Amino acid sequence: MERIPTLFLFLLLTVFFFNSDYFERNFFFNEVISFIGAMFFLLKIVRLKRFKIEKRSYTFYIFIFVAVCCFHLIYSLNKMTSFYYYARNSVILYSAFSFFLGYYFFERYHGIALGFRKELLAVMSTSVVFFKMILARYSGPILLPLFTGVKSMFNVILLFALILIHSVKEDALSVAVIIPLFLLVFLSRNFKEFSRYFLIGITLTVLFFLYFYDNFMLYKTGYYNYFGNVHAIYDSHPALSVDINVTWRILLWFRYIVERFPDNIIGIGFGTPMLDYIAERRSHWTGNDEIHAHVSGAHNSYLTLLLRLGVVGFYALVMISRKVFKDYFHARKLGNFKQYIPYYFVWIGMFSLIVFNLGLESPLRAGLFWVATGFVAKIGTKF
Repeated sequence: MERIPTLFLFLLLTVFFFNSDYFERNFFFNEVISFIGAMFFLLKIVRLKRFKIEKRSYTFYIFIFVAVCCFHLIYSLNKMTSFYYYARNSVILYSAFSFFLGYYFFERYHGIALGFRKELLAVMSTSVVFFKMILARYSGPILLPLFTGVKSMFNVILLFALILIHSVKEDALSVAVIIPLFLLVFLSRNFKEFSRYFLIGITLTVLFFLYFYDNFMLYKTGYYNYFGNVHAIYDSHPALSVDINVTWRILLWFRYIVERFPDNIIGIGFGTPMLDYIAERRSHWTGNDEIHAHVSGAHNSYLTLLLRLGVVGFYALVMISRKVFKDYFHARKLGNFKQYIPYYFVWIGMFSLIVFNLGLESPLRAGLFWVATGFVAKIGTKF
């Protein structure tokens, strides 16, 4: 009888990764896996009758993250625009419990995935090459490293080819950003070297914003638009006119950091607008500006959560991410851990995805990030 719920959970997680958009919008899979994760956690406490949290562990940082979210749940009660947006933003909190599903179910998931790796790769490859919208536009290719593997150059080329085909066919080029990050991880010899390159990238990004500060301030000119005058910025310099989808993203990042300071120190909480807006006005592809202001975020989950949760919640998320990268480079040196390496690339794919798209603030992908984090956290206990 135990095999039935095990197979059910395996299928639940796998099809959710394949097409999170469809299964969340129609069957609320994110809420299902969050609830199951919470049950795993509570049952573990009941059985052990105690719960020890080690400092600098994944659980330690997740509890900081959850505590900050709980603070803002209360703090936002007299600030929220409406209970509807307050509830929509609460996905940031409850999705974190999906971590415990990934953590406690990892061994069984891994066992089944090993047994059906070739069949699942065939299904995913066929979907990527021949069909449209079978896999979710953004989260669809995230599980690919698990089935292609990353042991040989052939595995890596196959992985990159499938990601590129998917991103072009689904018109989701921000997915292709996964490849440069994968390459950086592949080519870095250790965590110290990776950190150095990563910090250089962040420093260059900060310098980019400082250099183009006056250009970005053009968002205040012209007619009203929730995003600001994107076209004025786009036309102001060749470096800002590569792709308008890139331009409006980095404009939002700029405004979340600069315009919302110092609100992003403590955080604005849940159910509150992230930028000023005029209700019932349309400024982009769908919906009205009130929805954008409360739900859409910066298309960078780290910056969205910096604004909503403040520096403490942001710190917890950064430390979780740092620990994953550090554990990966440690595991890579251990021969008997090579079978687990693809799970780190699943998480790295999710990391790349949420840096350029909605992630932890969206029920479409939040639970997947935390499940993937639970997977690598469990692997980390084997060192």
